[in-house]
Order: sequence, then structure tokens, then C-alpha cells
Amino acid sequence: MLAVYSTALERAPLLVKMLTCGALNGLEEIVAQRLNKTRKGPVDWVRVKKMVLYGLCINGPLGHLLYGLMERGLARWQGLVGVVPRLLIVNLVIIPIVTAVYLYALGVIAELPRHRIQQRIRRDFQPIMVTTLKYFPIIQVGTFVMLPQHLWVPWFNLIGFLFGVYVNYSAASAPASLAQ
Repeated sequence: MLAVYSTALERAPLLVKMLTCGALNGLEEIVAQRLNKTRKGPVDWVRVKKMVLYGLCINGPLGHLLYGLMERGLARWQGLVGVVPRLLIVNLVIIPIVTAVYLYALGVIAELPRHRIQQRIRRDFQPIMVTTLKYFPIIQVGTFVMLPQHLWVPWFNLIGFLFGVYVNYSAASAPASLAQ
């Protein structure tokens, strides 16, 4: 199965990344809704569809673009020599952009007014970045050394799925004053 996915990724990288992100973001939303103890009732399929669209139209293309730009800039830096510059770019440029876009998208999907979205971003951005910078670099080092470049974005999306369930669940469980 991984061989089929890898081949598809090499043949149509943007499309496969878009489909992967759409599926993972939709699944992330379903899992977060099921874990949210304050939310009762059936799955909010409208919200799930919006998260799938976010993955298809924003998250997948954004990851493809940002990691692609990084790789073009660092193409000659392979192996262990390339790990440090990649870590710096991913953690200081790519992850902050993707996190801000994700938090903004969560607010839009929740149909919050702009000032509430901005409040959420101010509240959630720094804690997410601190947590990410504590744990993600070790995953990145292993990824940069052991996986071929075309698998990085899907692998990071899988890790992001797990972290996204946590972030989405945390945002849904936030105090009512900021959640409205």
C-alpha cells in the first residue's frame, strides 16, 4: 500500500497531498468532535466537510508550496549537512505560517467574527508553537535523514493530524468567552 501511495505521490504530488490533507483534516475533525466531552449529539458533518475543503484547498497546497520552496533552496544540502538548515526553515518559517493559517481557518469554519478569530490566534499561537518546538524537531531530524523528500509532507501531515486533533479539541473546549 505504501508503494502504491509513494508512486502516486511521485506522479501527481500536489493532487495526492491535497487528497491526503483533505482526508486527514476531515478525520481529525470527526475524532476531535467525538473526544469533545462538552459537545453532545451527532457528528457535525457540515464542519467536517469544511475541514476536508480546508485540507484540499489550503493545507495540502500550502504544505506542497512551502516544502517545495525549501527543497529548491536547499537542494545541494543533502544528508546530515542539510538537517540543520531544514530544521531552522521548517521551525522558524513553515510551521508558524501553517499554524497561523490553521488557527485562522478554524475560526472561519466556526463562523467566528474576525475579532474573535484574532483573539484565538493570540491566545493559541504561542502555546502551540512552544509545544511544537519542544517535540517536533526530533521527528523532523528522523524524517529528513530517513525518508525520501517526496514523503515528507504526507508524513508531517500524519503527525499534524495527531497534533491537530489535540489543537482542534483544545479550541473546541476553550472557555465560552473566546469560543463565541
